[in-house]
Amino acid sequence: TVRLHRPVPLELPLTLHNGDGWHLLEGEMLIATAHAAAFSLALPDLPAFAEVATAVTGYADPGQHPFPDCFVCGPARQAQDGLCIFPAPVPGTDLVAAIWQPYADLADETGLVQTRYLWAALDCPGGIAASIDKPRPIVLGQITGQIYGRLHYDERVMVVGWCVGVDGRKHTVGTALIAESGALIGTAQAIWLSLSSRRMCGFKPVHQ
Repeated sequence: TVRLHRPVPLELPLTLHNGDGWHLLEGEMLIATAHAAAFSLALPDLPAFAEVATAVTGYADPGQHPFPDCFVCGPARQAQDGLCIFPAPVPGTDLVAAIWQPYADLADETGLVQTRYLWAALDCPGGIAASIDKPRPIVLGQITGQIYGRLHYDERVMVVGWCVGVDGRKHTVGTALIAESGALIGTAQAIWLSLSSRRMCGFKPVHQ
């Protein structure tokens, strides 16, 4: 489980301490914490790859997306400058999904996608699932998940997100990565927080 206590600053030195769990700090300011946690997540009925491949229509353009430069889902990113994962509603379901094709620069020397990018892929689809019916600025607060397998960069993977529950501005969501072979690559459950216009004033989206 990773909890973000405040937006992660860029181009500043951060310190990672391992004691009672992990603590990420900028000087003495706590940025994030992490600890091992028991985790299980029931998956919804998943769509077919072909169904998802035709679902991605009407994804937000850079002028409509609240964080157009997001490394994972930002529409202002160019191919191989971000993950370019653009989940959209799957007709007849409560899911959002996308087909993701990693590229070679995301892989290690063996050709396997580095786990940092698998974690990133498990992030944003949950926020999109939470806000698809009512688009609004929303940010990750906490994520708990597990990576079960690895993915070669020339393999396609289905990225799925769905809403688990809502409590005020707190949205609990699930996400999953499923290889085209059917292998489960990873799952996560996260809490996303919707932001008011007032809270957005001056906020710079740097959680990716």
